[in-house]
Amino acid sequence: MTETPVVQTQRLRVFLDYWNFQLTLNERSAAQLRLDWIVLPVWIANRADEVIVATGESPGRYVGGIVYASYDSWNPRDGSLKSWLENVVSRAPGMKVVTKERKPKSPPRCPACHAEIAVCPHCAEPIRRMGEKGIDTGLVTDLLRHAWEDTYDTAVLVSADADFIPAVEFVQEKGKRVIHAGFPPDGMELRKACWASVDLGSLIDKMPLRP
Repeated sequence: MTETPVVQTQRLRVFLDYWNFQLTLNERSAAQLRLDWIVLPVWIANRADEVIVATGESPGRYVGGIVYASYDSWNPRDGSLKSWLENVVSRAPGMKVVTKERKPKSPPRCPACHAEIAVCPHCAEPIRRMGEKGIDTGLVTDLLRHAWEDTYDTAVLVSADADFIPAVEFVQEKGKRVIHAGFPPDGMELRKACWASVDLGSLIDKMPLRP
């Protein structure tokens, strides 16, 4: 009796760089879209799954997502964003949220005398320069860790940051696949490193909105 071969269902996990995604979306969209972030990671995974199915494979399944976002503790709007991400978005099934506080950077320096310019010479307000720390590192760590722990077969990476290319190449060398989801032409180098891609720019009018 011939045994029926077992077909493994692809497990898709979404890794989403919040600010990279949101700021690019704002630039590309004529309207200020109010996306349904509870549904959005699943929707993105489904678009990536369509790419997989188009190659002749069986449909996969969404197994979870991680949203990465930095915030400025001095900014009340960022405080509201952090609360929404941690108390609303994180409650979606399979969803995890990683937030990191931006850290102050050194004030700019005069190019002639190299002295720090800590106060604006025009309005006398302190000059605060904030740097995003830990978000990229956290995403790379999770991409590698989840590959090592075998919690996904295909990672869906939502970012345009070329700094992720070495991690993408590494996990793909170990048998995993990465599908890039972004807004061309942004992130073209990262897209080239990935197994396949989803053009989110062409799907803006189909993205899930809040009810």
